[in-house]
Amino acid sequence: MVLMNSGGVIAVPDVFQVLENGPRIIKAAINNLESTIKKAHKEGVDKKTISTVARLINLLEKIAYLFETVSKRLEKSDREIITLSPYTYVFKVRDEVILLRSRPEHVTLILNQSNNTVSLKTRNFTFAVTPGTLSISVRGKPTISVELVNREQLMLRKDELRTALNLIEKTMYRRLISYLEQRIAKRV
Repeated sequence: MVLMNSGGVIAVPDVFQVLENGPRIIKAAINNLESTIKKAHKEGVDKKTISTVARLINLLEKIAYLFETVSKRLEKSDREIITLSPYTYVFKVRDEVILLRSRPEHVTLILNQSNNTVSLKTRNFTFAVTPGTLSISVRGKPTISVELVNREQLMLRKDELRTALNLIEKTMYRRLISYLEQRIAKRV
């Protein structure tokens, strides 16, 4: 059953189904990173690259956990726009499910079903991951794009990735994950 209002927002059962795809997309990216780093570890890749990839995997696991927690919470809801907590909403527009946290800082987590992309956006950065690629755009700096199965790209861009991950982790852990764990996980 798909219900659509005049604004193009689709009813929750569809949102729940799309949210279940989020962890699958992220876990496919994690598997690609892990296989790349296991091969690289055997060939003697430097510790900074391995550390950077481990941080990236940890961040992706947290995002997957966030999708799982939100989808468990939405199983029982039947509204079009779901208020998870004050200033935190989940809704669907066209082929994207959007988790929006508007305070204290505007943070948007987007799951695009048509091109299997998970994006995290704030005013300072955009972090997008597909099962095969990673793209990070930090305000004022060039975009970092890496194929997750390409060890050489990970090694060449490790310093840029580390710098960008500092900003992304700070936002994710302080503004989104800790808050949602406190508010949502207790209710599930």
